[in-house]
Amino acid sequence: MMMMMMIIMMMVMMMLITMVIMMMMMMMMVMVVVVVVVVVVVVVVVVVKVEEVVVVLVVVVVVGVVVVVVVVVVVVVVVVAVVVVEVIVVLVVVIVVVDKEEEKDTTNIMMRILMDSCYCRDYIKYFVAFSV
Repeated sequence: MMMMMMIIMMMVMMMLITMVIMMMMMMMMVMVVVVVVVVVVVVVVVVVKVEEVVVVLVVVVVVGVVVVVVVVVVVVVVVVAVVVVEVIVVLVVVIVVVDKEEEKDTTNIMMRILMDSCYCRDYIKYFVAFSV
């Protein structure tokens, strides 16, 4: 049972670590996108000094930032949902499997006690018979 709990705890820890790594990768991707957009805007503004281009670039930057924020929010929601579902599954597995194992153990113990008591009774009978 302790081994089972340890295995499940390790699974949960690995799950959480993978989720954190995914989150870090997403944040890195977002940062790269933002940096690229900013660099492109600065280069275009410096090289081409046209107001219309600046307006277009501002619109593009705003749209890009909104898209990045939406992607981050969706990823966070999905990660949280996956973690919750996996934790629920692990808890259900723990409850079902551990309960069944404990029931088996208790029934085995009860059977052993009954068998031992039967053997004791037999020994007492034999002892009484021989002593008489």
